[in-house]
Amino acid sequence: MAHKFIVVGAGIVGATIAYHLARSGHTVSVYDSGTPETRATHSSFGWINASFYIDANHHRLRAASLESWRQLQHDIQSESIRWPGCLCFEHSGDQLEAQYNALQTLDYECEIMTTSEIRALCPNLPTLPTTALWLPQEGVAQSDRLTSELLHAATRAGASLNTPHPVERLLERNGRVCGVQTTLGSEEAESVVIAAGVGSEVLAKGIGVRLPMLSRPGVLLRTQPVAHVVDPIMVSSEMEFQQLPDGRFLAPTAAGHQSDESETLDDLAESTAMGLRTLRRLTGLDQLELEHAVVGWRPVPEDHLPVIGPGGVEGAYFAVMHSGVTLAALIGERVAQELSGQESSDLQAYRPARFIAS
Repeated sequence: MAHKFIVVGAGIVGATIAYHLARSGHTVSVYDSGTPETRATHSSFGWINASFYIDANHHRLRAASLESWRQLQHDIQSESIRWPGCLCFEHSGDQLEAQYNALQTLDYECEIMTTSEIRALCPNLPTLPTTALWLPQEGVAQSDRLTSELLHAATRAGASLNTPHPVERLLERNGRVCGVQTTLGSEEAESVVIAAGVGSEVLAKGIGVRLPMLSRPGVLLRTQPVAHVVDPIMVSSEMEFQQLPDGRFLAPTAAGHQSDESETLDDLAESTAMGLRTLRRLTGLDQLELEHAVVGWRPVPEDHLPVIGPGGVEGAYFAVMHSGVTLAALIGERVAQELSGQESSDLQAYRPARFIAS
């Protein structure tokens, strides 16, 4: 049976949910508060991985999403995802061995590479570690382009896209969320999906729902294009970086940016300059020049885990998480299934009720 849904947020999570809902035959309206440049998705490094995780259940969710991305990439004929694998040398010695053993226990494909194997994989980098963890199934998305592809696929399937038109508040009637108030006016629906990233907290508060979010700003560097140097995603103890097909490098300025707990930004000019110096040293490319630095706020719930599911007031459904780029493919499927009446057991640990009850 078809229903009408409103999706608040046109980043990668909202776009994927809208696509799956529309493809399932539902009527879908998508609202977003800004242009693509203002979304967290635009400032994402784009690494699709399950080597970073909070616990075993979180790992399984991320690993399953890697497979969902491959299917979704095929379905929408996307050229915005690559699967170059990841070379991780964030740790060394016993710590690297422990990381390897933990991933092996989880049946995640990985191997420890020696210097000669690393050199064969990355022959153009001047300085390489003696050992590293090779993660062959991991990928990377040009997340802003991918989100646009998903939104176009959703609109082709019948969804309507309303942007830049912010949702000012959620509408309630008889104790149930029944729609949204926007700059275009009001619109009603049977359920509203809140996938507005860091903006979800304010919308939740408006209906009396507690959804605590952490402050996690980040800076992403994008360089001018240079000749091709490296294929895999590179994860060192100082910086993560990748080279795009057009020759540009992308790099977050924070080491270990997925686990970065900085609540405020340092001086932007200083952190950008330091990041560029580090990137030049790691790549051996002294001629690298900055094209621009993008500041974004990662949507990290208080306990770092995704928030997915019905949220305290009937008719409201939340989908807020980091990393959305990794999880969006699977979550889009699962949310569409749940809103169609099929509950997902692998989402039980992530319900908003854990905050509402605290």
